[in-house]
Amino acid sequence: MNASNNNSTLWLCLHFPHLPLQVFTRGLNPADAIKPVVILERRRVIALNQAAFDTGIRHNNNMDTAYSISHEVISFDKDSDKELTTLTNLAQWAYQFSPAVTIRAPDVLLIDIGGSLKLFNGLKALMASIESGINDLGYTSISAINTTPMAALLSARNNAATNSDHQTADNTGAVLPSIEMTPVAYLQADKAIITALQQMGIDTVRDLFKLPMSSINRRFGIYFTDYLQRLIGTQPDPQKTIDQAPHFFSDITFMADVTNTNALIFPIKRLLDELNAFLTARQLHINQLSWKLSHRHHPPKHISIYLASPEHNIKALLQLTQLKLEQVKDVQEIDTLSLTVNTFFPADTVSGDLFQSAGYQPHLDPIKGSSKRRQRQASANALLNLLSTRLGPDACFGLSMADDHRPEKSWLRLKPNQINDDTQHKTVESLPMQLAQDNHRPLFLLTPPRALQRVNDAPYLNGTLELLQGPERIDFGWWDRPTSGEVITRDYYVAAHTERGALYWVFHYGEHGKWYLHGIFS
Repeated sequence: MNASNNNSTLWLCLHFPHLPLQVFTRGLNPADAIKPVVILERRRVIALNQAAFDTGIRHNNNMDTAYSISHEVISFDKDSDKELTTLTNLAQWAYQFSPAVTIRAPDVLLIDIGGSLKLFNGLKALMASIESGINDLGYTSISAINTTPMAALLSARNNAATNSDHQTADNTGAVLPSIEMTPVAYLQADKAIITALQQMGIDTVRDLFKLPMSSINRRFGIYFTDYLQRLIGTQPDPQKTIDQAPHFFSDITFMADVTNTNALIFPIKRLLDELNAFLTARQLHINQLSWKLSHRHHPPKHISIYLASPEHNIKALLQLTQLKLEQVKDVQEIDTLSLTVNTFFPADTVSGDLFQSAGYQPHLDPIKGSSKRRQRQASANALLNLLSTRLGPDACFGLSMADDHRPEKSWLRLKPNQINDDTQHKTVESLPMQLAQDNHRPLFLLTPPRALQRVNDAPYLNGTLELLQGPERIDFGWWDRPTSGEVITRDYYVAAHTERGALYWVFHYGEHGKWYLHGIFS
């Protein structure tokens, strides 16, 4: 059988053979890295680090034997769910290199890098970036490249067994020559088929493909021959890629229980660095993140941080996290720290606005004006973040205009992370200057309105108030007074204090009704 050429695709397989161990040991402090660690399944060692190997512990030792060899050994039970979660997170991380990333549980990622070579200046530079990133995350992988996903996977498993570096197939030629010396033991097939092939004296892929495909089909079935055809590219092999919607999750497991939250600063920095790389690669901002402090014997503690505006400032996130940790008093022990982000926003790539939000002003440099406004907004957001984190998310709020003519109903209270959402709310800052000037209503209203004295038919507040503008008649419907069913009418005026010059917003009911102070301009 001849393999067809397919120059448009090039598949990278990342095999993580040490994933059961590294989901627990990555991100360790140097002092913890020298401790012997083993992973157990059914009380037998299935994975171990170099320190455990140096003590004499070996694969398939039972738990009692491992502890008899070293009393300092640290053991974890194999956690398949944690491994799958980690593999999913690695797939999200790999999305920065290609939009076509496939998860092959329990320990493999397949990435179509054919369309990424030019973007990353060639295969060598691309592989250097991928390998460096994986090492920075605390994992090790065995990689292989070929023109079909199954051939790349086969090569990676062979490389893992032989401890060889990644190999690159000649993507301008046939697939078979690049895998023909691979043992059949690494084919993605049932063990019964592998055993039968070996008993027939077929040890390599080259030996297998010397047989007629019809004979293989009769003996081993259509599913195996279908796999072989996909392996060498004579049959399409579409892969189910990950969801493009971003999601970030990362965690660190501690070798010993942490009892002081100050000891969390180093792993927090580690997780924030990973988040930073994720946001940078995908050009995203966030407006909230969640920490989880877990222990196997206690309920988890959740810490959420909300930002006034989507941003990407890792130093600020570290500062806010430290403030939150200072407020945590009821956590006794911690063995796992995790960071989760589910909501993302595209990074703002606009360098400056041509027109100011308050109207075009020709005497100002639009770019400088925009830059200054952004700096002021960033400073205001930083202050809001600090206050909200220290005092609680409900301690700070903003104001927004509402579509209602009644003063009490004409504004909304916003959470800090809603203040800059112009698509949902018209905030006070986003109103055009002319509208602000024409709307003779103050932003600060008294709830409820304050009754004033009436002197010579004029309102009195520690001095006479002079009516400057008005009246503005505002009708309140019967639903505002459901018991009486009458329509309420107020006449509003802008008034100035004759002595202090302060500006107020006052009203009265009817021609000779009582005066009330409802708002303050200045």
